[in-house]
Amino acid sequence: MEKKLGKFSFETELDSSRLIQAVEQSPETVVITDPEGCIEYVNPRFVELTGYSREEVLGENPRILKSGCHQKEFYQNLWQTISSGQKWSGEFLNLKKSGEKFWEQASITPIIDRQGEISSYVAVKKDISQRKQMERELLEKKDQLEEKEKMLNDILDLSTEAIRYVDLNYQIIKSNQRYKELNRLYKKDNLGEDFFFSQRRNCSNAFCTENCGTENCSLKQILAGREFIQEDTAVKLAGENHYFIVTIVPYRDHQGKLKGIIQSYRDITARKNYEKTLELSNQKINDLYSRLEAEFEKGRRLHQQFLPKKLPQIAKLDYQVYFQPANKLGGDFYNLIDTGKELLI
Repeated sequence: MEKKLGKFSFETELDSSRLIQAVEQSPETVVITDPEGCIEYVNPRFVELTGYSREEVLGENPRILKSGCHQKEFYQNLWQTISSGQKWSGEFLNLKKSGEKFWEQASITPIIDRQGEISSYVAVKKDISQRKQMERELLEKKDQLEEKEKMLNDILDLSTEAIRYVDLNYQIIKSNQRYKELNRLYKKDNLGEDFFFSQRRNCSNAFCTENCGTENCSLKQILAGREFIQEDTAVKLAGENHYFIVTIVPYRDHQGKLKGIIQSYRDITARKNYEKTLELSNQKINDLYSRLEAEFEKGRRLHQQFLPKKLPQIAKLDYQVYFQPANKLGGDFYNLIDTGKELLI
């Protein structure tokens, strides 16, 4: 019995020694306090991280590390949790002896003795300042990206052209406000109200070119190697025909890999309508010229009928006759020659 007890005592002392070494060499700070919160032990990592020596903190309250960045309710909740025998976990923004702030991920556990009373508290804390710095940088980059995206969206929405991005699965990933407006009109006119309220985003079911869904589809042409496409298309919107010049270019990532296509739609309906009006006006002018030319031709033939078929012979007078009808004038000019007996016109 004594041998067994001796062996048990030796193993217990060995385990305690190992435990002490583990705590002393831990890469995380370890702080042990009494039930009132006075510090009874700190490991070397605590000294290294905070800049306080053991002698400076023994008997002190851990509040010497307070940075003033946490609300009073934060500490009240912590104390209520551990004093009730429960484990508390959370993050501290603490203050080193030098005044430098640092973040710690902490776990504080109450130690219960054989009588069921709290004999001490053990806090194990990990320096997470670098992680927090990385999180801040990521948040800043995220904010910057969101700001750039908002700026891009604002710029796109200012454009009078409708713009959309379609991926390789024929899905509309992004579009500007002008495209959304045209797409609403297109769906109501061409696909009906039920489809308008559906969530489908396939490009063939939206405002697109006449070739969409065919072998001449823009995306298929880009996949086949084309780098630039420009074509005209006519679409019925709000019960009227509208005309657009559509420009299509490939969209690639920073490594040059094809990700989809970007399409822009420039509304040329006003220009097309003006061209039609101009064409009708030109046709009317051409018709008028044709009618006038026909009338002039009638006049020329009529004038020729007034000319003598045979010229008179006059002694001692040689003359030649030249006939040139007036060129689109409202009258004729004549030269008169008095021969004494008659007038030659």
